[in-house]
Amino acid sequence: MMRIVQKHQPSNNNIVLLIFYFGTWPQYIQIYNETCRQNSDILDIVFISDIPPFENASQNISFIDISFDQLKKKIEKL
Repeated sequence: MMRIVQKHQPSNNNIVLLIFYFGTWPQYIQIYNETCRQNSDILDIVFISDIPPFENASQNISFIDISFDQLKKKIEKL
């Protein structure tokens, strides 16, 4: 089952980056998070992942919880 775990406030940003990421968060995720925070006026990020959201996520980051197998099944139905 796919569910939105953490959703930021809607924005008028022109760029939405969808990131499919499975496994474990890399050690540098907080550096990436800070980069997202500094670009929150132009960029929204949606992580589609089976990993719980990382701490202190920027306001412009959303998380959708779905396993790789569930995602694969949804894509196969297309």
